[in-house]
Amino acid sequence: MPYRTVKIQLFPKPEQEKKLLLTLHACRATYNDLNEYCRDFT
Repeated sequence: MPYRTVKIQLFPKPEQEKKLLLTLHACRATYNDLNEYCRDFT
């Protein structure tokens, strides 16, 4: 699966992916005018 391969390359460790997702959720919660930007990454 190409998607799985890319995902592994981007996130070698599950903790990194989890940290990124938490950062994006914080971004969405904090910057209302950037909601569309954040949504593109979630």
